[in-house]
Amino acid sequence: MFDDAIPVSSSQADIWLAQQFMPAVPFSIAYFVDIVGAVDVDALVACGSRAHREFSSSTMRVFEVDGTPMQRFVAAETEAVEILDCRGHDRPEERARQWMNDDCRTPLSIYGQLVRLRVLRVEDDRVFWYTRAHHIALDGYASMKVLECFYLLRNFIPDRRTFAVRRSGLVAGSPTE
Repeated sequence: MFDDAIPVSSSQADIWLAQQFMPAVPFSIAYFVDIVGAVDVDALVACGSRAHREFSSSTMRVFEVDGTPMQRFVAAETEAVEILDCRGHDRPEERARQWMNDDCRTPLSIYGQLVRLRVLRVEDDRVFWYTRAHHIALDGYASMKVLECFYLLRNFIPDRRTFAVRRSGLVAGSPTE
């Protein structure tokens, strides 16, 4: 089928099997980083997207060969980072958190884009960098390594002050919480 196909790991195979038996369960990890200051959204998107590409989480695709899960890596992620502006709502932070909670409760297809990256604007000088990934592509440890890479990449931006991280955390109600 694909010359570049490789088997998934035993842990990934377990997640794949569980997803087959429970397709309505969102096997995913979701977290956000609260960033304050004069945020350069384009630079933020570039750093976050590159960090995920470096770990291959956003380029991984899963498929089956004779009932066996396999993986391959595409040249680049196919889904652009979407920017959601919550500033027009009465309580923008509450609206952003509700959106994240709702999103992490719906299953991601194991056979499609495995990582979802969003920027949620909550104030003129404050955004949430939201990441959600199917657990077959990213676990808690890998998520922290991606964030570490993101932090290091931001150091190459001329005006680093645009990335003042206030706090980060799991999305409330996330199955990984």
